[in-house]
Amino acid sequence: KKAFLPSLIFCLIFLTENYPFPAFTRHQVGKVDQAYVQWLKKNEQISNILFLPASSMDTSHIIGSVYHQKNIVNGYSGYDPPLMKIIRRMQRNFPSREMIHLFQILDIDTIIVDKHRYPGCRKIKGLSLLRENKRSFIFHVLGKDKPAGPEKDSLLKGDITPLLQNT
Repeated sequence: KKAFLPSLIFCLIFLTENYPFPAFTRHQVGKVDQAYVQWLKKNEQISNILFLPASSMDTSHIIGSVYHQKNIVNGYSGYDPPLMKIIRRMQRNFPSREMIHLFQILDIDTIIVDKHRYPGCRKIKGLSLLRENKRSFIFHVLGKDKPAGPEKDSLLKGDITPLLQNT
């Protein structure tokens, strides 16, 4: 009975060391557009960025954030902020007054929109086009100067009541 536990531990170590587990998969990493990243870094009016569509976070955006040092509202690899559930539901209707209002409340000052997903988005009420490249439209959120009150805290907890009241 005393030899059972050491034998079991030995077997487990032997199996983990010698079992042919599948190799790690490689993921294609998107190329970072250096001019775009440098522009984001130098632009001081940009501090909080949201990428749309929110469901597909491109690795080049995450890598680019290391260079430009701006906050990404979408979260990072392995971290999905609770607020993203609300944004994913609402993005089906982008651009909408409710989404623009959400951006204003949450101090999101910059929206980077995938051109292929939202091709006709050059002029949107409440957003000002800052820049355009092959893949994206980059918008500044207008009317963000209003101080965020308790409605911001409610939204961060997942309560969308403030959006419904102010539209």
